[in-house]
Amino acid sequence: MKKKTLIGIGVCAIVILIGLFLTRWYIDSQVEALEVVETALCDFIVEEIVQIDFNDKTTQSFVKPGEDWINKVREDVHYNQGLLKNVAYQMSHLTSYKILKNPKDIGAYGINEHSKVITVYNTLNEVNTFRIGNKVPEENATYVWNDEKEELALVLDINLASIMVPTDEMIDPNFKAPAYESVTKMSLSKKNQLVMEVTRESESWSVGVPFITTHKVLDGQVQDYITLFENIKKEKVVEEVGDLESYGLASPELLIVLNDEYKLEFGSSQNGLIYFRSSEDSGIYLIKEAAVNTLFEVEPFSWIDKTLYTFDRKALKEVIVTKGEEVYTLQLKESENVPNLNGHVLDGTTKEMLLSALEGLSAYSYLSNTSFEENNPRPAEVTIQYINVDQSEVTLEFVPYDPSFDLFRMDNHIEFSVEKKMVVDLIELLKNTLQAQVQQ
Repeated sequence: MKKKTLIGIGVCAIVILIGLFLTRWYIDSQVEALEVVETALCDFIVEEIVQIDFNDKTTQSFVKPGEDWINKVREDVHYNQGLLKNVAYQMSHLTSYKILKNPKDIGAYGINEHSKVITVYNTLNEVNTFRIGNKVPEENATYVWNDEKEELALVLDINLASIMVPTDEMIDPNFKAPAYESVTKMSLSKKNQLVMEVTRESESWSVGVPFITTHKVLDGQVQDYITLFENIKKEKVVEEVGDLESYGLASPELLIVLNDEYKLEFGSSQNGLIYFRSSEDSGIYLIKEAAVNTLFEVEPFSWIDKTLYTFDRKALKEVIVTKGEEVYTLQLKESENVPNLNGHVLDGTTKEMLLSALEGLSAYSYLSNTSFEENNPRPAEVTIQYINVDQSEVTLEFVPYDPSFDLFRMDNHIEFSVEKKMVVDLIELLKNTLQAQVQQ
């Protein structure tokens, strides 16, 4: 039984091989020798060509109403003008390397219903139609059929270079976003969830969302981010647009909005490319994912000035630091013998050292979920009270969290952790300074 099965398989294999051989033999038998003839294939000079139609995976029609070429159905999409002008030039200068008139079967040369078809129109609406067939690698050439002349030509590939570019790649690759100087507001959302929002007044940027209070943005941070838009290069345009969901653009992976109106939307990815569209035009494009990955890597906490509280030295009257029964009062104005610490006069160098230490207090990390701590407040271990000349006050509280970190509370809100060592070092500095002044 096993032997019969093996024989059957062998017979089938032989039949298949014979079939392939006969098919190849038939095709080869239909291929006729082409005569080496160099002749112009297109009847129009480049100045006369006003329309070029491509029928391949999709049908695209380009017209030239003025200086520039546009897609008849996608007029707002920006195409590569240099490339389209070169297509028109190559079509007008299309020249045979070899030629065959009245071939027996053009299908033997790859000319069939699947062929790429290019039709050019002149100003009189006359047409020349060309069908692209098989490549001939050994001659670096490709078969081209001319409908009007019913001639088969072999054309050198170098003369078809621009013509053979897929139409979805004929776009202008450059993305033109608003200039940084014109941007006064920017928001970032992921999957329709607002991640961050920054606004500018004069040359200074501040961030609100996701923070409870507004924080100063580090110098150059927003400009550096907007500069990354220059990395956006369009690789392809989606020529037959379907449901936005299929591109991940119904709920974008990343949405950047400039000045509440100009949008950059990034959708799903495939094979190293990501779907993208913007307010520049109506097109949906594929761009290189690696070129824009940095735009996704936004950590709001890394953008901000992490100083816990920025006080106005000119307006500050006194600072009171309390830890349990330890109280340190730094008087700066409206008192005799100022500046002083608990009544002990300080020299200018010591005053500067203490103020710099207060200004250097900074956040360690952002805490996104602190509702329990805010709704069940615990007493602070250390407080710093800033009192201004106009009697306005601000109090910073440091609540124990673990051996290494405290929670920072201000106006009954907690959004940062701080290093406990930083707070301990401040208390030690005040204690040592006071002891030094007492011993003088």
